[in-house]
Amino acid sequence: MKDIIITTQRQKTELKFILISFVLALVVNAIGVLLYDTQWCELYTQWLWDLIFTGLIYGASIVIRLMIHCFKKKKS
Repeated sequence: MKDIIITTQRQKTELKFILISFVLALVVNAIGVLLYDTQWCELYTQWLWDLIFTGLIYGASIVIRLMIHCFKKKKS
């Protein structure tokens, strides 16, 4: 069986996508606090939901990137 090698560049790219997903989840949470006029302590008391939403955003980004990759490969 072949070993799977993930390059350092790929790891950095994936970490950037995860960080962007996390920041986006926090922004959505802050917008929710503003829209519903709740307390700002919800930004740090709702970390679990932020992490779940981060996973959903990251998962969606993986699906979109795979679709783009397959579409580019099919064109070539």
